[in-house]
Amino acid sequence: MRRVTGLPLGLLGLAWLAPIAPGPSAQQTLQPVLRERDTIIGLGAVQNATEVYVNNSRMWTALVDTTAPIEQDLAIVRNGFVSLREGAAFTPPGFRVTGWDSFYLSNAGDLAMVLKVNSAAVGDTEGLYFNAIPVALRGGAIDSPLVPGARWDDMFSVKLNDQRQLILLCQIDNPAVSASFESTLARFQLDAAGNVTATDILATRGQFVPELGDVLQKVPNTAHGVAINNHGDFIVQVTTLAGLEAILLDMTEVLAIKGGTAPVPGGIWKTLSNGPRLSINDRGGYVFSGTLEGDTFLIVKNGEKFAFQGDVLEELSESPLARGSAAPYYITNTGDVFWRAETDAGDEAFMRNHTPIVTNGVTTVNGVLVSRVEASDNAFHASTDGRFWIGRIELQNQVGRALVMADFGLVLPIPGCAGNAATLTVESAEPLAGGHLTLEMDQGQTPGVRPILLFSTRARIPGSECGVHTPAGELLISTSNVIARLIAPPWDGSPTRFDLPIPADPSLVDVKLWIQGYFRDVGGLTPEDFRLTNGLRVEIGAP
Repeated sequence: MRRVTGLPLGLLGLAWLAPIAPGPSAQQTLQPVLRERDTIIGLGAVQNATEVYVNNSRMWTALVDTTAPIEQDLAIVRNGFVSLREGAAFTPPGFRVTGWDSFYLSNAGDLAMVLKVNSAAVGDTEGLYFNAIPVALRGGAIDSPLVPGARWDDMFSVKLNDQRQLILLCQIDNPAVSASFESTLARFQLDAAGNVTATDILATRGQFVPELGDVLQKVPNTAHGVAINNHGDFIVQVTTLAGLEAILLDMTEVLAIKGGTAPVPGGIWKTLSNGPRLSINDRGGYVFSGTLEGDTFLIVKNGEKFAFQGDVLEELSESPLARGSAAPYYITNTGDVFWRAETDAGDEAFMRNHTPIVTNGVTTVNGVLVSRVEASDNAFHASTDGRFWIGRIELQNQVGRALVMADFGLVLPIPGCAGNAATLTVESAEPLAGGHLTLEMDQGQTPGVRPILLFSTRARIPGSECGVHTPAGELLISTSNVIARLIAPPWDGSPTRFDLPIPADPSLVDVKLWIQGYFRDVGGLTPEDFRLTNGLRVEIGAP
């Protein structure tokens, strides 16, 4: 294996840096963003935060309970400022906000909400909203040929993607079904103005599910029984009339089924419906959990065991994993899994893969020890790209509850839309100021060709993971915005490793780079003069 050490930093106006010896690892810092007793302008002092989200732009939201008068004490705050509060006048005219059942934040900063509302004419009711725009109100007619004459009833949980698709767990009143109310999963497509352009009933009681050979009885009514990605793919837990429980992808692919085999030796699924927690990313990666025969608990990532009750995670504790809690799972586009772990010894931690982010009795925030790691179903959230994380903790010494945020930086593989013959992979990544990247290039034309890395400040097609076709492959970076290149010794047939220390310079935080490699045949060894790799998008985070 050939190794190249050094980091080009032309975008800082610095000269080419000589090879840099790797320094100590950057230490991840937890930043408090909201604390108990903090004052929110125009609202009052914070008592608690019960639901939190963060997007790819570092924007965060939380549902907070404050010391304001009882009918105005709840509010959604965005980066610490009131976005919408209880008691506010709302749409349709004459309605006011009386509470929230669910909400979700998109990367564009849009909010999807299941709102409790009230008007003198209607009384207490609820509705699905996109920002301030009503999408569906309880009692309203459903625009779907699958359930003619049906009306919306209870609404439980909503998720939102960046294509303005809302996916809703709810009940409907369908006159064609004998049950009083029908458990339902619905999807709405909105245009840029928030108008509904399509309503799809994806699953509803009484619907025959061919993949299960049975009639659907229910979908969950909990916060994390369904998840959607930016391509519109979704993962959901369902139960049939005969008692089959299953995890389905797009209602067409069975990922797990009660009585079926699980990805551990001798594992058989006993139940998949006990507080389901599901997540899917834009690359089709997924994570879910269930209980096996023998009452052991298993978390599955992409069809394989991720964590199993009784496992010992060395970075967390010498004690084995216990069953866990109601806290969610998120799988980000980097493939990282964010979750909450508990051990038999009482260790509690928010985790990134198998590494703790914060552990009770171990982690300190501004010098104060963490005494509790929240266990509820909206205890934390991770941005879809995997860079940012926010979570709810409790601190000792009467400091109380707090929301804390972590910035992991970002190294996101960009496979392109055609696929290139050569590869650029991440061996290790700590994309923080003061951190370190190790990349590997492989699959050149033949030994003797020259591996070269290009660093650009722009994608070839901004906002797209596709590039442009060239004779060398798919070009994914803008060559007119290339700021540096790194040339390695001739490829010897084994991976070429690039060690890239990142200086501990605060001005590097939030710098974005697009990296792509190519193998150049300078000696006429093959008819293929150039061969491109896939790409990487890098964002340098704050330690």
